[in-house]
Amino acid sequence: MKPGSIFFHPQFLFHDGSRADKLVFVLGGTASKIVVAKTTSQDRYRRLDHGCQGGDHYPGFLLTYGCCFLTKNTWLCFNEFYEFDLIELQSRMVGGTIYRLGEISAELTRDAQACAVSTDDISFDQEQIVRSSFVPLSP
Repeated sequence: MKPGSIFFHPQFLFHDGSRADKLVFVLGGTASKIVVAKTTSQDRYRRLDHGCQGGDHYPGFLLTYGCCFLTKNTWLCFNEFYEFDLIELQSRMVGGTIYRLGEISAELTRDAQACAVSTDDISFDQEQIVRSSFVPLSP
């Protein structure tokens, strides 16, 4: 699963046990698992500045409308991170229960990865996975 990919996950399971349809952003992965961040288009309590908002009460990264394929302002939420088993996720994508929507540019992906690893809510292991998956930038 390529960093920068965004997929639609119906009935995404949140840490609190609730479920909802959710767009999910891939930050990085290993041969067996990926680290993702949920997204939101709700701008409550969030700044409208494109890019990293790591120092905010709700750390994240704003993908402003027009910067990529998304049809509205979308925040990558970096106050919680999630892990998926790669094989299970790929199986669900092949089976049509999770849908890949597209991916953002390498530059935006690298900026989002750097923002994510600068937050306080990412675990050491998750940070190492994301750092090892940093998207190289073109010269």
